[in-house]
Amino acid sequence: MAPIQLSNQHKRILVIDGGGFRGLGSLIVIDSIMKTVASRSRKPLLPCEVFDLICGTSTGGLIAILLGRLGLDCATAIQIYKDLAISVCGTEERAFWEKLLRSIDGSLEAKSYEDALAEVIQKYTGVTDTAMVTLKSGGEVVGHGTTNTFVTVTSDAPTYNNRIHCIRSYPSTVRPPPPSGHQWLIREAARGTVASRVFMSPLFVSKYGYRDAGFAGFNNPVALVPNEIQELYPNDQISVIVSIGSGLTGFTPPHPRREWAVTDQFAAAFVDKIMSKLPSSMGDQDTLRRNALFLVKQFVTLSVDTEITQIQMAQKFSSKGTYVRLNPPLGIPEIDLADCFRTDEVESTVRAWLHSEGKASIADIAVGLVDLNTQPIKIDEASLIVPPSPPPDTVNPGYNPQLDERRPDNMMDYLRNYHVFFVIDDSGSMEGDRWSEARDALLEIADHALKQNVEEIDLMFFNDTTVYRGVKGAGAIEAIFMAVKPDGLTPTGATLQRVLNEHITTLDRAVGGPGYHAVRPLDIIVLTDGVPTDDPKTVLVDAVARMKTSKHHPNAVGVQIVQIGDESDAVPVLKSLMHGDVGNIVDTVPYNGRLTPQKLERILLGGLHPNIRAMIAV
Repeated sequence: MAPIQLSNQHKRILVIDGGGFRGLGSLIVIDSIMKTVASRSRKPLLPCEVFDLICGTSTGGLIAILLGRLGLDCATAIQIYKDLAISVCGTEERAFWEKLLRSIDGSLEAKSYEDALAEVIQKYTGVTDTAMVTLKSGGEVVGHGTTNTFVTVTSDAPTYNNRIHCIRSYPSTVRPPPPSGHQWLIREAARGTVASRVFMSPLFVSKYGYRDAGFAGFNNPVALVPNEIQELYPNDQISVIVSIGSGLTGFTPPHPRREWAVTDQFAAAFVDKIMSKLPSSMGDQDTLRRNALFLVKQFVTLSVDTEITQIQMAQKFSSKGTYVRLNPPLGIPEIDLADCFRTDEVESTVRAWLHSEGKASIADIAVGLVDLNTQPIKIDEASLIVPPSPPPDTVNPGYNPQLDERRPDNMMDYLRNYHVFFVIDDSGSMEGDRWSEARDALLEIADHALKQNVEEIDLMFFNDTTVYRGVKGAGAIEAIFMAVKPDGLTPTGATLQRVLNEHITTLDRAVGGPGYHAVRPLDIIVLTDGVPTDDPKTVLVDAVARMKTSKHHPNAVGVQIVQIGDESDAVPVLKSLMHGDVGNIVDTVPYNGRLTPQKLERILLGGLHPNIRAMIAV
């Protein structure tokens, strides 16, 4: 398939706010944008391959470097961001607040952040001291991805004409920040842009000190973008400017104005919330409260500046229809300045927002980023497609939002979000090596369940009425397989009927109540080596009809049939299950080699949603 062509004349800009260490939500939003882009293009693309300019302030600047200058994918950037946040803020929230309020000016850990940052840069560029702008031996710039990147810093030096500086990955006619002739490094840019006056000591380059520009009126650096665009792309049009906030609007009063000054009265409620995080018995309460008040006033001012900037830019670009502002709720209070203590809340809240209020905006942004690929869907492209939501009149409201998500790409998320039900062929032909393979292949999956404390991994056999529920750990698998001996026929249909009916009944009973939202999609994994001795297709036809009649989401049930061995008669029988309406919920995987745990894991993660499979010609 030829890759989607991104127009060279229509530029795409990504702008990321700062404001404390609250960047996780921004990364989750960007990840959602990239998944929607992949769905439209049917080609996995990195942010650095889609956006022509990525810029940010503070943690937004750090994210810009990860995605832009280093060219990372979102999943990798999210993990690195989490690790770097912990290197600064630690793992104990109480200790974080005590340290922050004891010494309000740059009290948090800089050395551990610098060390962690150096490891990241070493890993992805080969050397620690990699320049923001990479130079050839002739002094000319060489490419580092298809995107340009800048981050902002400010200086305390009173003699500079311009105290806001852009540290760029590209050459510019604008005079770079001093010292004269200094070659800015990636690690310096990533260190200086997060050096908030309330978090971390300044970055010193020679005798010059640099800090986060957020507290100098540029927490949202979108106001700097027009000049950079004019210099980089003087003859090109802007397709879209995506500006992403960090959820600080709760600090902002109604109808904010730049001349408004924060009063002690306005700040008092925020100060009380901060003080509640520390025991009242802690000494020197007056100093702690005074520092908390200073902290709140700084962030209220920052939030007001950010909101005013975004309003002005929305007005500036309103006639062109190119500016999109996304500022999702993070699910944590504004005074929680470090999201590393609340990652679960942030992830669940932002993802819920992406499924509701933010869904249309993400789709609109993707339209501005890439053209839709209208060619027929191929099997190797299907996993990139975001499953379309079914028409509202065909499904019950309140279903699990996971049903409209792409299937997980790692076992942790798969086991956490899906009810996995293994159905094992224990007919006589499975005796011997095939029985051992089936057992061994399940060992690692069961260990994943044990580590993640996942309850919904169930197991049953064709010729045994027992259902083994909540299977965890290799020891449990060993005990189960010791208790069951291969013997008898291959009643694939009857076994599937039992599992399907149980799940559909669960859905039926939950409709209209809060429990419907919590019913996980069911993945039935059938491991078999032979021709069924009954009629599984009729069972599947009946299940599909029942699902439609009850208006359950089509992605609520999926069946993967893994054929172990090379019995030739089984191939056409199993493949016939993929034809017609019933084929949408069935995926058959012929497997002739040895079924190892790693290969079974790849099979599980390679499954397709039924409403995606329905888009593929068989």
